[in-house]
Amino acid sequence: MNKNYIYIVCLVIITACNGYSDDFFDFLFNSKGISITMVCSDSPSILSEGRFFEIYSMSDVDTENAVKNIFDTANFNNSSKYPRYKIPKWKKTPVMDEKDSVYSFIHNEIKEDANTCFDENTLRNALKQKRNYYTFLYDNLGRSKVFIWDVSNQKLFLLTSYEL
Repeated sequence: MNKNYIYIVCLVIITACNGYSDDFFDFLFNSKGISITMVCSDSPSILSEGRFFEIYSMSDVDTENAVKNIFDTANFNNSSKYPRYKIPKWKKTPVMDEKDSVYSFIHNEIKEDANTCFDENTLRNALKQKRNYYTFLYDNLGRSKVFIWDVSNQKLFLLTSYEL
């Protein structure tokens, strides 16, 4: 087979695995009808370790209701479509300790790859502000994700990391 053909097929598979449907955000935020729009997507490294950097606009989201729902784990809609994920455990910001695991994750993932969506300082600033939220998700495919919800700027940042 042609080497370029294999490369293109791998790229399509990797890109397809990264996409999220609206019901994934319903699952993530424990709420129906979460309207989130992709603003930026970048995947700077695809040949060794995979990394995806994404930003979503949350301008149409009822923030007060969404905040209430992310902490209401008793009624969490653990979708059968996303069984490989545990229920997200959202944490409040500010995160002042630079040795916290979220800072380590960001530093390890961003330091090697430039991307067009955001930089390390953007995420650090969001984590140091009051009234923002973040969570880690790990799945059985070896992907690690951190979501940082910047409420005041109505943005959801996503870093995905996995090894091929």
